Amino acid sequence: MADQSSFSRYNIHFATLLLSSLAFSQAQAAVEVTSGGTVSQDRIAAIHAESVGHSLRNTDMTVSDLQELQRNSKRNADEIASLNQTINAQAKLIEEFKRGAGSQSLGNASDTSALKSKIDEQNNKIEKLESQISTLKRSSESGANANDVSNLKREISSTQSDLKSLKSTVDSLSNRIK
Repeated sequence: MADQSSFSRYNIHFATLLLSSLAFSQAQAAVEVTSGGTVSQDRIAAIHAESVGHSLRNTDMTVSDLQELQRNSKRNADEIASLNQTINAQAKLIEEFKRGAGSQSLGNASDTSALKSKIDEQNNKIEKLESQISTLKRSSESGANANDVSNLKREISSTQSDLKSLKSTVDSLSNRIK
């Protein structure tokens, strides 16, 4: 009897071993590894974690999908590089514009100061002419030429209109600088 129970145990172990080897060979047969190339319709496999281990599953992605992703990625990288070049070029133009606008306002400031000095010169001339008129008036009482007085009055009037024109030009330049 002991022989019979050990024989049946042996048979059970053998049967279990036989079944497990058959099951293992079927599992191995489900995944075949070859060194051949791929075609664009081949599906990409993914490893899935399960409670008893891992399993290999098909995905909805194909080799052509991956190739398209690579092409899109390269195209996007090229476009980003092109946009970066455009941004850098625009930044340089903005800097040049800022420098140009700064030097232009410096030029306008120097123009304004030159015009202000001209106005001061004109004011000095007017004061001199007024003093000459008053001198002529005093001397006209003593018989000065009336022609000289009217010439001086015309010159003063002309200088005053030039001065007003110059002043409006200075004011408009000052407003542009601000």
